[in-house]
Amino acid sequence: MALCYGLTAAGHGFVFDSGELSAAAAQLGIAHPPGQPLFSVVTHAFLWLPLGSLAFRAALSSALLLGVAVALLYRAFAVACARFKLLSSRTSAGFAATAVGIFALSPGVWNQGVRAEVYALHLVLSAAVIERTTCVVCRGELRSAERTRALFVAALCFGLGLSNHHLSMLCLAPAMIFAFRERLMTRLGHRLGGAALMVALSLAVYGYLPLRALTDPTPNLGAPTTVARLWWVVSAQAFQKSLSVAGESLQQRTFELVQVVVDSLGPVAVLALGGAYALLRVEGTRALGLLMLLYALPGLGIRLQMGAIARNPDAQGYLTVAFAAISFLGVALLARLGEMLVARLPRAHNLVLACAAGLVALQGAAGVRCSLARSVLADVLDAHARLPLPSKAVLIAFTPQTVFLHWGGEVLDRARPDLAMVPVPFVSYPGGQEGLRAQGPELEPVITRLAHGVLDEHAVLALARQRPVYVELDVRVPLSMMRHLVPDGRLYRVVSRLPDRQTLVVRADHQTELLARMHAHSRASRESAGAQELLLWQYYGDALYLAHHGLRDQALSRIALAASLFPLPSELVGLRRALARPEPVDIRAYRLAP
Repeated sequence: MALCYGLTAAGHGFVFDSGELSAAAAQLGIAHPPGQPLFSVVTHAFLWLPLGSLAFRAALSSALLLGVAVALLYRAFAVACARFKLLSSRTSAGFAATAVGIFALSPGVWNQGVRAEVYALHLVLSAAVIERTTCVVCRGELRSAERTRALFVAALCFGLGLSNHHLSMLCLAPAMIFAFRERLMTRLGHRLGGAALMVALSLAVYGYLPLRALTDPTPNLGAPTTVARLWWVVSAQAFQKSLSVAGESLQQRTFELVQVVVDSLGPVAVLALGGAYALLRVEGTRALGLLMLLYALPGLGIRLQMGAIARNPDAQGYLTVAFAAISFLGVALLARLGEMLVARLPRAHNLVLACAAGLVALQGAAGVRCSLARSVLADVLDAHARLPLPSKAVLIAFTPQTVFLHWGGEVLDRARPDLAMVPVPFVSYPGGQEGLRAQGPELEPVITRLAHGVLDEHAVLALARQRPVYVELDVRVPLSMMRHLVPDGRLYRVVSRLPDRQTLVVRADHQTELLARMHAHSRASRESAGAQELLLWQYYGDALYLAHHGLRDQALSRIALAASLFPLPSELVGLRRALARPEPVDIRAYRLAP
């Protein structure tokens, strides 16, 4: 599987967190909270491989780690099948391979093996815990010393997982307690003390954060040089507001969660309900059924409380352990049905295995579509935004993806270190203003106002008289500032003198041609839906700007491009209707709240 993931890994940069995480690994920097120190250290080692670009090596690390995780899960599933005799001995290994194949080839898992992300490393450590706990639950003949060693190994991997992505790793705690309950209750102090020591040793990896922050690497989010800042980073306070979801009902989030699970695992996701029942109803397999449910349900529940799920690769990353448990439960039902068929038709073993192989083949056809080998969107976005800017330019970036692409290019490719970037989403982070002021004292007025959540028009215009200033269009850009913006590539240049209509038409037409080429690249390389949402946001901002300046045809062309990607949101539907009428358009009615 590692070979499959490696052949489909992103050859260059990729959108979302990949640029930031790759840069953090290359410079041993501080990624976004909770910092992911273990990921940076492990991926940094892979960057020494003499294979392709640094961005590809970072993606390759995910591919190789995910391949190891698949091997560990196969061992766990094989032990479960053999111990509880879910099938005859001739087909048990085949169904264990079916379960792990459905999991490994699912789009939700494949996505984690083709880009630089923390979830492949999370899955390796989780798979090690699953393998140890499954062996303890399934192998009743294990000696006391072997069970204790299994507890300590699981605790060590659990602690390392906490230093990589602690929230998703905590979802494994209930299953660990269930699997090792007898060990923890026997000679309580010795067992708990040893397990706690393993976890504590693993958490020492967090000492990386303050040590590296002192060197001011790129990125250095949160600058955890003090105890208060270190706690701010590790506790991920910047994202805790996500736990209280606004604007989406529980019913809507539940529907999206079910949709993601079914899209990733296909019919096996539905069969898992029957598989859980089949295991729980028999005393000999009840412990295994409970163990798998304890792996599946906490991850599902946590993700349900964390906001957007649909078309969110990070949501799939949180669910990878749940995917593994659901895959096994679904195949467990198939195994029971296979036993019933073989009992009536003794020669049906080959038919049963053929059906299992067919399920894996169907899953592989779905998973291979996650390939990023031909992904060019990140390079195209960079080529028409950051790279062509004039010397010593200042870029005011509003979306995290633009910021991450800049960091990735600056660190991995050594491209355009002369640019000064103001990362609006991270200005309010501890230490964020200090690092920005080092880029030039003339940035001080803009940074000070941004720290209070305001992009001050007068401060930006004053800065534009000293250095070229470019703005990524966003709903947080004041409406009054739009008159001082001129399209320039994907971005907008700040100008002191108000541009005439002819200048705007020429620049808008040039931007239309550029975006059409970007759009064609995106469709030709079959970018993921999440990546294409970046283009949708670009088209939305451009359409508002053009409508505000009365350039109706150009605004309608942006809406047409957006409509070819997704069903139009209500704001763009309303704007399209308003543009069809002769009266001037007030875009305030179609702007999202900042």
